[in-house]
Amino acid sequence: MKWIKNLESIAITKTSGKCPHCGSNNTDYTFVGNVGGVGYGEIWCNDCKSAYHLSRVLITKEYNLNKEIPKNIIYR
Repeated sequence: MKWIKNLESIAITKTSGKCPHCGSNNTDYTFVGNVGGVGYGEIWCNDCKSAYHLSRVLITKEYNLNKEIPKNIIYR
């Protein structure tokens, strides 16, 4: 799984780390849902537009929540 280091980075530092496709540091993430419930997550690169979708994520308040997800990302 190419995005595993990004998931580890989010869990430890609350930052999304380098893009596994192009190496850019211009990445971002969000979790979508209500705090305490189950929602989903998205990680993406703002440079090459690569993205990864996480389903069934427990939503907690310490992470980026309900941020706008770019429309032109490509799930790889």
